[in-house]
Amino acid sequence: MNTITREILDLKKDTYSNLWKIGERLNIVKEQKLYLEKYAFFEEYIETEIDFGRSTAYDCMRIAKEFDVQALGYGSKLRLLLSIKPELRENVMQVITPEMTFRQAKELIKGIPSEEITDYDDVD
Repeated sequence: MNTITREILDLKKDTYSNLWKIGERLNIVKEQKLYLEKYAFFEEYIETEIDFGRSTAYDCMRIAKEFDVQALGYGSKLRLLLSIKPELRENVMQVITPEMTFRQAKELIKGIPSEEITDYDDVD
């Protein structure tokens, strides 16, 4: 667990560029129950070792599960894209590019009808 925890902490130095990579490693820690070496619960591990809140950690994990590694260039915009229903996401990713700023992407997503958004809190 120490090696993977160090990797996560190194990636955390630039969290928004590394959301996918952090999520991938957190998924490994959780799925392989590596946290049990020191903690009874995964949430204790993320709060104590990684210093992430539960929602940030689980967002990173969802990003790693729901997006292909090729989405790495989207950085922080991946959290915005999580708010869009999966069946619409691919179309939106053709409009929102890795080169766009977070603010530009957020403005485009605000224009999507609310019934296509699963979690509007990330967009507001």
